[in-house]
Amino acid sequence: MTIPSNINIPSGMLIIRAGNSCGRTMISTYIYSDMSLGYQSSVARDKVGIVTSSSGGAGASVSWGVKFPNVTGCADGGNATQFDYTLVKTAADTYRITNNGNIGKAYTVTVFRL
Repeated sequence: MTIPSNINIPSGMLIIRAGNSCGRTMISTYIYSDMSLGYQSSVARDKVGIVTSSSGGAGASVSWGVKFPNVTGCADGGNATQFDYTLVKTAADTYRITNNGNIGKAYTVTVFRL
């Protein structure tokens, strides 16, 4: 899923949220400036996200992988991987979220100007 933004905010805070049908929510925060993208925190109900980073590729920011080990499953089919994802900033106002969980997710992305 690629998220283009028609609002060019060169530096700010990015918040990513997703939920499931059992009323559980995942939320992550990042700080960015131009093509730098810094991970701040993440939680899925009572599980703190475990983060890894790698090269995002030529011209991209660092790629952040977030996992939530042992998050409670849900009747919608979500298992312990249901909120896992990877985020990379691919252009000044474009982000790519890759769902690494076992079921489809809709993501809500909010950007704040700093």
